[in-house]
Amino acid sequence: MKIKFFKLSVFILLFSLISAGCHKEEPITNRATGEIILITGMCYGEAIIIEVDAPVGIGKEGSFSFVGDTNVIEYKNAVSVPVFSKIPEIPDSIIPKVGLYLDFEFRELTEQEKAAGLFKDTNLSHPCLAIYGPPNTKPYMITKIYNDY
Repeated sequence: MKIKFFKLSVFILLFSLISAGCHKEEPITNRATGEIILITGMCYGEAIIIEVDAPVGIGKEGSFSFVGDTNVIEYKNAVSVPVFSKIPEIPDSIIPKVGLYLDFEFRELTEQEKAAGLFKDTNLSHPCLAIYGPPNTKPYMITKIYNDY
């Protein structure tokens, strides 16, 4: 009986050690890829709108057009991020433009960032009417861009 218990204990110990040595790295869950489809400013708020290819489901579906414009921009999985000049982690060498494809890390906005009004235009010389508003997207903060510039 003692030999069976000893063999079982050794087997469990070896299996545990082998399992611990085969630790699989977890994929980065806050990494995304997508294309800048719109950059807004003034009464629409300062934001960069990105149509995310992967991961699916982190953004919102909808459409947007500027007041008086017949060109409608439709999106399936769009997120908004503050303009890059308001994100200290993003170098000035990265210039956002419509059509630019990004590979980036993101995170939820902190309460302080929400309160700071990162998406508000700070250079308005006049009040905005209620007909103006930002696109309906999910706001995030970019923490790193992997593209080579």
